[in-house]
Amino acid sequence: MDELLKTITDHYTKAEYDKGIELLLSNKDKFDTGLFHYNLGTFFLKKENFAVARFHLEKASKLGFLNKSLYNNLNYAQEKLNVTMIEKSDQILEGALYRFLDYGSVVYLNIALILGLVILLFQRMKIITSKRKVLILLVFFFVPFLFSIYSQKNYKYAIILRASVVREGPSGIFPKTKDVTAGLKVIVDKTIDGWSFIKYPDAAVGWIDKNEIGIY
Repeated sequence: MDELLKTITDHYTKAEYDKGIELLLSNKDKFDTGLFHYNLGTFFLKKENFAVARFHLEKASKLGFLNKSLYNNLNYAQEKLNVTMIEKSDQILEGALYRFLDYGSVVYLNIALILGLVILLFQRMKIITSKRKVLILLVFFFVPFLFSIYSQKNYKYAIILRASVVREGPSGIFPKTKDVTAGLKVIVDKTIDGWSFIKYPDAAVGWIDKNEIGIY
C-alpha cells in the first residue's frame, strides 16, 4: 500500500494526472472509499475537469472524509464552476430537504432524544403536568427525525458531470425542456430505465440521462 501511495504521489507531483487517475481506478478496492474519492477529485481538479472533481469531492465529504484540503479543493471547484448553490436556496422545501440530506437521520434522532428527555424531566419535576402536552411535544420532536429517514430513502444528491439537457420524460424521444450546466448540484428521486428525475432546484426540474450525472 505504501508503494502504491508513493506511485500515486509521484504521478501527482509530475503532473501525470491521467496516469494517477488510471492507477486509482485500477486499485479502488485497496482504498478507504472516502480517501479514494478525495484523491480522484483532486486529480480531476488538476485536469480542470471541475464538474467531475466536484462530484468526487462532494462524495468524499458525504462519506465522512473531512479535512481542510478537501474543503479548499471543493471551494475552488465551486468557484471555477460558478453555478447556483442549492445550499443557499431561498425556497423553504428545497432548503429543508437539503438539510435533511446533509445532516443525516442520526443527528435528528439525537436531538429528538435529548429534547424528549428534557420534557420527561420537566414532567417529573411537575413543570409540565399535562400528559397530553407531553405526548404532543414528544411526537413533534420526532417529526424531523422521521422526515429525515424518508428524505434519505427517497432522495439523493447528484452533480451534473457535463453540460446536458433535461427532458419532459424518461427517454430521449421526449422534448428537451432546458439545458443544465456542468457542475450543478441537484436532488434526484426516482430513476426509470436509465433516466433520473431532478426534483430540485426548480430551474432544473425534469428527466436526465443517468450517465450525465454522478449520484451520491
